Amino acid sequence: MKKFFKRLLYGEKGAVSVFAILIIVPIFLLNALFIDTIRIVTAERQMENAIDTALRSTMAEFNEKLAAKGLFGYSGSQAEAQADFQHYLDAQFYDAGELSGVFTMVQPNIQSGSATASFDTDRNLVDLEVFEHQILESMKYQAPAQIGQEIFDFVRNSGFDSVTEDGVESVEELIESYKELFELAKKRNEKIDAARADIEKYINMLSEDGGLFTILGPPNPSLPEAIPDRLLNMEELIYYNERYHELLEQEEAADEVNDSDEESEEEEEESEEEREARQQEIENYENALSEGRDNHLGAFNQFHSTLKSDIYTLLFGMGSFEGSPDNYGPNSAMDYNDQMARIMDNINFDNIEVDEESRSEIEKLEKMILEEDFFLDIYNHIEILAEQFNPDKRMSLEEALAGGYASKTVVQLVDGFYKTIKDHVNAATNIKNELRQRYIIYRDNDAQILQDHLNAYEDSKELLEEQDGLEEKEEEADDAFSDLWDLLSGLENLAGDQDVYDELAGYIADYDAVNGDLDDEDPGRLEFIRNAFERFGHFIEFMTGFPDSFRNQLYVNEYIMANYGTSAPYNLEPELGAFLYETKQAQFITYGYTTAGANYLAFIRDIAMLLFVVKLIDLIIFEGGYAGPLGVLRAIVLAFSETVTGLIDLTTGNNVYRWKPLKISPRFNMTMPTFMRFFMIVRSLGGEGYNNDKMRRLQAAITEDTGVRLDENPSYIKATVTAEVDLLFIPALTHLIPNESGQLSGNTYSIEKTKVYSY
Repeated sequence: MKKFFKRLLYGEKGAVSVFAILIIVPIFLLNALFIDTIRIVTAERQMENAIDTALRSTMAEFNEKLAAKGLFGYSGSQAEAQADFQHYLDAQFYDAGELSGVFTMVQPNIQSGSATASFDTDRNLVDLEVFEHQILESMKYQAPAQIGQEIFDFVRNSGFDSVTEDGVESVEELIESYKELFELAKKRNEKIDAARADIEKYINMLSEDGGLFTILGPPNPSLPEAIPDRLLNMEELIYYNERYHELLEQEEAADEVNDSDEESEEEEEESEEEREARQQEIENYENALSEGRDNHLGAFNQFHSTLKSDIYTLLFGMGSFEGSPDNYGPNSAMDYNDQMARIMDNINFDNIEVDEESRSEIEKLEKMILEEDFFLDIYNHIEILAEQFNPDKRMSLEEALAGGYASKTVVQLVDGFYKTIKDHVNAATNIKNELRQRYIIYRDNDAQILQDHLNAYEDSKELLEEQDGLEEKEEEADDAFSDLWDLLSGLENLAGDQDVYDELAGYIADYDAVNGDLDDEDPGRLEFIRNAFERFGHFIEFMTGFPDSFRNQLYVNEYIMANYGTSAPYNLEPELGAFLYETKQAQFITYGYTTAGANYLAFIRDIAMLLFVVKLIDLIIFEGGYAGPLGVLRAIVLAFSETVTGLIDLTTGNNVYRWKPLKISPRFNMTMPTFMRFFMIVRSLGGEGYNNDKMRRLQAAITEDTGVRLDENPSYIKATVTAEVDLLFIPALTHLIPNESGQLSGNTYSIEKTKVYSY
């Protein structure tokens, strides 16, 4: 026996047997694991296929009314869905009797009650994400064909790629601003005119025949020898000063003679006559000194302390500060002028075709703006003259005799002159000479600059003085706008289907939508133009981004046009029923008003705004000759007239408008559905908020049309199924399988599968 085991362990035959065992055992274990794994994987695959098939079969019971609109939602109840799912699931597995005598790799055992199918109630067609997804799936093959060749041709050939954003902004600024320019100019000019009277007081004081010149007086070599009864100026006072003192000496000598007893009667009579004449001359001179001082100093009383402040308040404003060119306040002349300058700066006339006539009008507009130097110079020179003409300043006799007059004001010098002229004629003469030099400097410098600016201001008023022509054109433009507005107004509440809109509003409220009401008040010509340019900005955005930038919205809009479009009649006469919801469903979905007729009116207004702005841009940018105020008004009148013509063509006859948008464009046959497509996408550019509201209105229209509540027809279903598989070999080895969908109990492997299905 010992030898036998030794041969078994160490002999050649024994070695082969051991090695065979060592190889066979792992292979057996690996095969066992492989077979059980295949059984598990096969069971899982069978379950997945069965669940998919059962879910699809269950959800085949979709709502046919919704399906006709390209939408899918389950039409049955939760109980029906559960029963159908269980039925279709069971039908895919053989029972024990059917498999008698047949070997299968695996047959999962579905646990009783372990197969459930339930709807995700939050994921129905009311959910905007679900709703949009189904629409896009429905339209991804239809929409490109439905959009139509005419849209692509229009975008490609219309010439709007030549209309730059800067050009549109320049036209809008010109249209909106020219009237504001005139209004600001009027307000500014009222302030300047009020200040002008006070500014001219300074100028007049320094004019050739003004106050200071009158005070000084011209040298007059032809004065009489005797002192006249009126002396008018400093020159005359100085001229007669010597004679005045001679007469005083003669009077004093005569008084001494009268005191002696040696005078004869004849001498007495002659002396009395001379004395009366002498006394009259002395009185004339002294009266001139007294009255002249009062009159001449009184001439400066007009330059009281508030005069300068009054000017500055009008030109620069005044509040807690005294205004200046560096610190001007609101509603001042400089503020209005600055607003005018900013408006003109915002208008880039380089983007506008300008002929000779327009250039002339533009130059007038530019001339209306006063240069900054106008205000700066007036301020600086008024400061100088106000200091010189301050009536409260005086000079003492000692200062007048001391000389050094450079630091003294004009009023002080006049005061010093009268204090020295009687007894100190040389000092008075020096003062008079200083005043004459000052007069020449202030006249030729300060007063002349002030006058030049006031003359320039007069030139700036030239355009306003020509307003007779402007006012006539303004009235013509208002009349043209009135013709258009008469065509557009009064169209609301004319359709007899308000009850439909009330019902739609109820659906929207149920689906958490937001509504609005159309403002049918006459917006006025300028407000209409502002709104029109705002719409046109979105239109240009659509033209430049077509179609890639908003493909999804294009598809949604084409879904609306395919199922709830716009159709004739389009006449504006209410009795023809053009405003009824049944023919204008796309307008309701796009504009969202819940008042009968309001949506069609909004659509017509959008067409009017587009036609108007495009014509206006064509005239001003491409035609030329419409850049100035009169040209702008002519362009407005023409644009309104052509807009009325276009609307009449679209709403009568064959409802086709032969539109030539720009001078560089061909003519296009524009129809109401074509315009509707334009405005649907233009409105869609309003952002997520608008588009969500539009989708709500579409849901309401679908419910109104089909009678199907979208929140009662789910589109998502989730199924969960649990099954068991008996393992054949070593169940514990299945722990080596990376699988999270099952768990082992004994030799039974349980598998749970969950699947979600959506239309």
